[in-house]
Amino acid sequence: MQSDDFPLEVLPQERKIGWVPLTVMRFGQFATLAQLLVGSTLGATMSPLDAFFALSLGVIILLLVAMSMGIVGQKSGLPTSSLCE
Repeated sequence: MQSDDFPLEVLPQERKIGWVPLTVMRFGQFATLAQLLVGSTLGATMSPLDAFFALSLGVIILLLVAMSMGIVGQKSGLPTSSLCE
């Protein structure tokens, strides 16, 4: 049985894909997570404009952290789970 995962080793060059599909997928994950957390925690206590700015700032901070991890992962070839240890 062959596995397509490389959780603890460097990803082979022929298995790497472009950054655009990964960026679209990650953006969707982080934007959705941020919206759910901000909406459930602050939605009842903030004005709509304040909630929008809080959400925008949170998404930007989260994306900067994720992009930093992605750049390190791309240069090293290691998966995110290994980089976070």
